[in-house]
Amino acid sequence: MTAHTRLSRTGEVVVPRDVVAGQGWTADTELELVSSPDGVLIRPKAATEGTERAATGGGDEISYEEFRRSLPKHDGRPPLTDAEIKLILEEEAVRRHLARTRGAS
Repeated sequence: MTAHTRLSRTGEVVVPRDVVAGQGWTADTELELVSSPDGVLIRPKAATEGTERAATGGGDEISYEEFRRSLPKHDGRPPLTDAEIKLILEEEAVRRHLARTRGAS
């Protein structure tokens, strides 16, 4: 997800409501700002205690809690079966083939 916000004159940043909800943060969540050449990473402070992430120049190890928070939220739908995945991939391959061959004519 990409969201946009502005820096106020007093240096404050408002994190968009959908980002806060998507991360499961509450009003009292303590956040850590990590500066890197690519920009600034905002993450819960508790997720980093005793570990450093590879994205910020640290090691490859992360805590179990940080790993769990990095997983996408489950939307409640049952997972796809292997047969359903195969069918979706085959349909997409046919769609792309037809788009390429029709465009080449």
